[in-house]
Amino acid sequence: MSCATTSNQCSTAASRSGLPRLVSKRAFIAGVTGLLVATLATKVFHRRLPAAQPTGVPLATLPGQERYQPLTLADIQAKQCTGCHKSVDSRTGLWFEIEGKTFCQECAQQKARQTGAVLAIGPISAKSFTPAALHLWRSKPTTLRPKSVSTGGLTHLTGYAVYVRGQATGLSLMPEVKTDQGQVRLDRSRWYVNYDRAGKPIAGPFNSRKSAQRMAGLLANIDWQRPPSEIRQSEIEMVKTMSRHF
Repeated sequence: MSCATTSNQCSTAASRSGLPRLVSKRAFIAGVTGLLVATLATKVFHRRLPAAQPTGVPLATLPGQERYQPLTLADIQAKQCTGCHKSVDSRTGLWFEIEGKTFCQECAQQKARQTGAVLAIGPISAKSFTPAALHLWRSKPTTLRPKSVSTGGLTHLTGYAVYVRGQATGLSLMPEVKTDQGQVRLDRSRWYVNYDRAGKPIAGPFNSRKSAQRMAGLLANIDWQRPPSEIRQSEIEMVKTMSRHF
């Protein structure tokens, strides 16, 4: 009986001291620790496995894109754009023929994207020249006077100053300059329009002085008496377009 009493007393003492809770807490911690160890072991195991290599998928070769060249003024037969229906003379930029139809540059870019093609020239500023209206420009009547021209670091070359109504335009005509064994030779079968203040040609070559003079008359619509720093980008684009469609 004393043994039973002692056993009961021990149980009661253990209960009062919190031993069952302590044992349960230790068991819980041991279980969580075991779970973490197992998880880490699994990750390490998978890391040691060789990584699966991705399967290569061959890419289809892109077909060559068609490139549309801008039309010259002589090639523009339509009176308006097929896309926006605006007249040829009112639209800024170049003109293109796509699938037998004429488009202004803006509509041509949209049409080219639809057909997977590209235009053969980059976008031009909206403030740039209207090439479709080139025929509305009048080549100013010019006269020529012999003068000494400088270009490409060479000076005192024989050329012609371009005048409009007795006023200097800032332009001059000069034949192509060639050097042969240190000797300067002028090729009078090829002519350029020279921008005097920059000391360099801005248009050419032309196969005759007369053709170069006609181009100078067209370029005389721009004030070339200004220094190069005052020539606007839109005017530079204008010169390029004039030369391309001359």
